[in-house]
Amino acid sequence: MPIVTSLASSSARSFGFGASNRPSFIEYLVVGGGGGGGGGTSDNYSAGGGGGGGGLRTNRVGNYSGRYSQPGPSIELVPGASYIVTVGAGGAGGGRSLDGARGSNSRFGSITCTGGGGGGDDLSDGNFGGCGGGAGGGRLSSSTRYGGDGANGQGYEGGNGGPYYGGGAGGGGAGGNGEGTYSSFSGASAGGGLTNNIQGYTGYFSYGGAGAGSSNGYGQYSFGGGYSADGRDSNGEPYPGNGYANGGSGGGGGQDMYSTSIRPGGNGGSGVVIIRIPAKNNATFSAGVTYTLATNVSGYKIYKVTATSTTSETVTFS
Repeated sequence: MPIVTSLASSSARSFGFGASNRPSFIEYLVVGGGGGGGGGTSDNYSAGGGGGGGGLRTNRVGNYSGRYSQPGPSIELVPGASYIVTVGAGGAGGGRSLDGARGSNSRFGSITCTGGGGGGDDLSDGNFGGCGGGAGGGRLSSSTRYGGDGANGQGYEGGNGGPYYGGGAGGGGAGGNGEGTYSSFSGASAGGGLTNNIQGYTGYFSYGGAGAGSSNGYGQYSFGGGYSADGRDSNGEPYPGNGYANGGSGGGGGQDMYSTSIRPGGNGGSGVVIIRIPAKNNATFSAGVTYTLATNVSGYKIYKVTATSTTSETVTFS
């Protein structure tokens, strides 16, 4: 069976077809894995930046791709054709003096969404990704650290990290830039994500991770799960959060707590691939694909792919 590497757009050709013979079309949402938050160091004023959300692309009418880009074109379902499907893992949070790792790419056919950029450690810039990672802050440095860039049509940039006592910057999201910090102890807020209704209800995807506070400053909360330093453990110390699984959100920035307790950055959330087709059609996946099938929307089948064991897994339509 040939594997299709390009998803060609098609226009509806309903004239002369009975209802059962009209062409079927594929709707999709693809989100890359979120980036990990940057780590702290053994310094009282260190603060990691939040990880960027995974890049987001969709062709669902009435919904946006990342950076509020227009949705992609409609895709005609070709019976017997196979397409590569990959769900990107979230990037690991950075340990002491380490940037967060970039998330892995997600893919459906020729639609690839870049993993989110890792957040910078306290002395580092944020990193490029589907949405850019936030820069680190603090460590008594006099220089500004810069947020990572987001991929064109997929997500926004991470925020800049402030000099001296500045907290960590927020990671970029599919719907907004991560906020920057300046000379405040507090961490910065994450970039917002985007909603999508391909599943028949409103889902939330690709939020940035929040930046950590420096010294005893507080970080911020991220709707995508990647909070930092406003979440605290039983000892009252900051504990960065991980991005939500299958939401593609960035992890929260890590923080040093008076050199006695280094909290690494939070992990990015895994990405997702969601495919919606007419109920008369079917999708068959290769053995390494983990997915669920929903039929809550009348007339449609909705396949949510939550994990793939390799980057060569496939889906075949009939």
